Amino acid sequence: MSETANPRAVRPRVMPLPHDLCWMLSSLHTAAAKVLASAGAAGATSPAGTPDRLRPLLPELSEAPSGRLDYRIAVVAPMKAGKSTLLNAVLSRELLPSRGPAMTVLPTCVVPVAAESVPEPVLTVPGSTIEGVTALAHRLARPGHRPAVATAVRRHPQLAAAEARLSGTGVAGPPHRTVGTRAIRAVLAEVNDLLRLALTALAHEDVLVQLPSLQPPEVVVPVPWMVTDPAGGWLVLVDTPGPDEELPPGMLDRFVRQEIHRAHELLLVTDATRRDNEAEHTVTRMATSVQKPVFTVVNRVDLADDPRNASSTPSQGSGVRTAARQGLAAASVLRRPPDGERRHEASAAERAFLRTAFPLDWEHHADVLSGAEIRNLARRQWEQSGVPALLDQLITVRARNPGAWALADLLSRIASVGDPAAAVSGRPLAPRDGITVLASRRQQLVERARSLYVRTPITWR
Repeated sequence: MSETANPRAVRPRVMPLPHDLCWMLSSLHTAAAKVLASAGAAGATSPAGTPDRLRPLLPELSEAPSGRLDYRIAVVAPMKAGKSTLLNAVLSRELLPSRGPAMTVLPTCVVPVAAESVPEPVLTVPGSTIEGVTALAHRLARPGHRPAVATAVRRHPQLAAAEARLSGTGVAGPPHRTVGTRAIRAVLAEVNDLLRLALTALAHEDVLVQLPSLQPPEVVVPVPWMVTDPAGGWLVLVDTPGPDEELPPGMLDRFVRQEIHRAHELLLVTDATRRDNEAEHTVTRMATSVQKPVFTVVNRVDLADDPRNASSTPSQGSGVRTAARQGLAAASVLRRPPDGERRHEASAAERAFLRTAFPLDWEHHADVLSGAEIRNLARRQWEQSGVPALLDQLITVRARNPGAWALADLLSRIASVGDPAAAVSGRPLAPRDGITVLASRRQQLVERARSLYVRTPITWR
């Protein structure tokens, strides 16, 4: 596979898991393959349903001996809960596009890295996604679809730019590689607007069938809270669309369910200004329908009229309360180096921050505050935004040893494949039965990993 087709090609190299773990993972994969190969053979013994539960794990097991395992956290939320803004605050830059009307359609993978590893964010779009988006653009540009496109734009004026690009010469999809925050935000906005236009204008056609073939783009992003790159793999944060009340039912749910299935853990974002609505219940049901850890964020607490909404979190898992808009404004100031004690010509980031801190008289504060004073205010707002609590309790904990967290999840799922002590066909399994060997090798891995990662808050089973 070429570098431009492979999103992982732009990630910095990381040290793999310890060599002995890699060797034990290879042995575990061999044992799992033998269990599947012998399933259904005459005289074979294994707990009922073992092949069906083990077979989906085999691709991950075959890749695990390389020693690099990603840990995926899918970020799910109702439409307009501030999910993209929250991720931008975590990244300390306005990278993912957001606006008043709904924006996200295609899931986007975000890989945070140390600032020394990559100087600027890099977006890579898989070749299959470029082909799919280009094909949809050509369909929308056909003369027979122009009335439907025009009707869609009248209903959603924010899609006018996407319509204008269709009328130009040489309709094309996104580039394979894009570098820089502004350029990446523009490319992602164009892709999502074109997909939303297609979903609206071509809803009566087979667009929904084509959507699952579009693989998520990936952005490698330098962040200030990662000092060194981790060993054993990468943390991958996945931005997903919310259920959109303006699109036919099921249009975006398939994307969300697919990412929930792929993820190791879920970050559920709800809106403090719109609690207990059907969209929130829909997303919560999707997140809790799978047996995966759920970390809850109640966002936009700074805008909530009802203090009860701002002070409570849903019952699923652990959680924090955030004001992502304020956190992003503060982080954008703090990410830049200080520019001295100037009292005028504030930067764009400082002006955006002052608008959130002093919405009524921000221009006056821009004239009288020095750069150092603005940064001090930004530090206080950053701490009060709740985003540092999200980083401390979830993100950075997983980012330090994502390979270990992914390994723990894999071993846990293998543990549910079958109980070697269970009776099969009225008799216990023999010591050398395949499922017994599999369980024994899994337990050896657990014990070794537990001794290696004694300071990591992972529950090994």
